[in-house]
Amino acid sequence: MEELSEDLLEPRYKVNRLWVPFRYANYESLALVDSGASVSVVPRRIAAGQPILENANVQTRLATRKEPVVALGPVEVAGSSFEKARFLAMRGRTCLLGLDLLLSRGSLSLGSWGVRFGGTAPAGKALGTVEIDTVHADAAYRSRITGLSLKVEIDGEQQACFLDTGRTSTLAATAALPVPSGSARKGLDIEFNGFGEFGLRRFHRRIAHVRIGTLERNIRFRHLHADKTASQPYVIGGGILKECDILLSPDDRIATFFPAGALRNV
Repeated sequence: MEELSEDLLEPRYKVNRLWVPFRYANYESLALVDSGASVSVVPRRIAAGQPILENANVQTRLATRKEPVVALGPVEVAGSSFEKARFLAMRGRTCLLGLDLLLSRGSLSLGSWGVRFGGTAPAGKALGTVEIDTVHADAAYRSRITGLSLKVEIDGEQQACFLDTGRTSTLAATAALPVPSGSARKGLDIEFNGFGEFGLRRFHRRIAHVRIGTLERNIRFRHLHADKTASQPYVIGGGILKECDILLSPDDRIATFFPAGALRNV
C-alpha cells in the first residue's frame, strides 16, 4: 500500500489545478480533476491482472498508440463510492479523472475546495448561468462526451470556451481564433504534454473582458497559435476555480457559477 500522510489525502488546489483523494483496493493517491480529458486514467501497475475491455487509441504529439482500458471497482473518489468505473491503464502516469467519471452522476459541483457528484443549485446565490454544449470529437464513439463547451461573454461577444480544468491558466485562446494584428506582445514557450514529449509553441499575450452574469474580470491570457483544442476559440482552465464555484448540469445544458466556496457545504 502506498503510504500517504493524512493531509495528502485531503483535496488540494495547487498551481491552479484541483486534486482530490482516490482509493482503489490498497492504493491511495490524489487524482487530478481534468474536465479536458474524455476518459479517466490510472497507473497501469494498479490494474495488473484486470481483464482488458478494449485497447484505446491515445494521440500524442508524435504518434497514436494503443493503451488498455480496464474496469476497476469499487473505487472511492472525493468521498463518493463507485461500484465500477472505466480507466485507461497507462505506464508512468498519475491518477486523472476525466469526463466519463466526473459526469457519471449527471451533475458535478467544482471549486477550489474539491468536487461533489450530483446535486442541485442552491437558491439565490448564483452569479450567473451559461449554456453548455457537449463535444463529441471521437469518431469511433460518437456517443462519448469528449469535452464541454461553455458559451461565455468575452469582449462583448458570446464565445465558445472549452472547459479544461487540467490546465493551469484561467483563460487561453486557440488556433480557432484569428491571430491578432498590431502590437500584441509575442512569446515562445516550451510545452510538455505529459507523454514525455516536449515542443515549442508560439503565443501572443492579450487581455480580454470576461463577463458571466454579475462576475466580470479583465483577464490576461495567451493566444496559443498551434492549439486546436476541440476547434473551440477559447479555453477556460483550472484558474477559474480561484474566482468561483461551478455547477455543471450537461443534461439541462447549463453551467451555473457561484461565489467561491458557495457550493462547498451544499
